[in-house]
Amino acid sequence: MKFYQRIVAVISTSLIAFVLFSFGQAPLMEGYNPVKPDVDTQYSEKFDEAKFRTIQNGMDTAEVISLIGMPMSRQRLGDTMTLWYYTCDGKCEWADFAWLGRVIYVAESGRVSSTAMPVCHD
Repeated sequence: MKFYQRIVAVISTSLIAFVLFSFGQAPLMEGYNPVKPDVDTQYSEKFDEAKFRTIQNGMDTAEVISLIGMPMSRQRLGDTMTLWYYTCDGKCEWADFAWLGRVIYVAESGRVSSTAMPVCHD
């Protein structure tokens, strides 16, 4: 093999390895993990997925707290709504996957307005 052919072979191999490595990492960057969807999801202390799914619109927040505990955090939306977050990102230490959001919308009345279960890619 001639010298320039070796150079082209080395550069081509290096470029292919770089592309494969780069695209191979893409699923690990906020990608959804179908095998273990909650791999990067942190849950509040008393959270239970089955119990979360039983929460109904109109429930009092005291009922919610007795069912699944206190939220990890809260966020005020204007004057009439507060979001209660029962999950957050960052459980997985070796990669950054999408995580499962579990949110309760609480109206000013102190009653559940709705719930949300998004897959979060952030």
